[in-house]
Amino acid sequence: MWMLLFSTSPNKHTKVVEVSGFNKLLRKAPHIKHFIYPSIVGIDEIPLNYYKHKLEAETLLQNSSIPHTIVRSTQFHHFIDDLFLSRSVLKRYIVPGNIKCQSVDVNEFAII
Repeated sequence: MWMLLFSTSPNKHTKVVEVSGFNKLLRKAPHIKHFIYPSIVGIDEIPLNYYKHKLEAETLLQNSSIPHTIVRSTQFHHFIDDLFLSRSVLKRYIVPGNIKCQSVDVNEFAII
């Protein structure tokens, strides 16, 4: 059985990677028995380009003939740490008080 797992990064060229590149990959992968696409909880509600492009990629996959599973995860613990706690500003760490997050351990998500 062939299974394909696809993951990306939000750093650069998200439209090219998430949409154009993913569409090319799907066209070249009709032999895949099952495609697992990791995604993010709430991407349909977040107005940032990376999330819009991930949602567009989900739609491409859903409209393909390839059997698939889209698995949406919350943010990983290390992302939250990197985002808020690991950068000191004037020798102080910024920890926002009103932001709610329910992160997940990357190892737990990988088992799914």
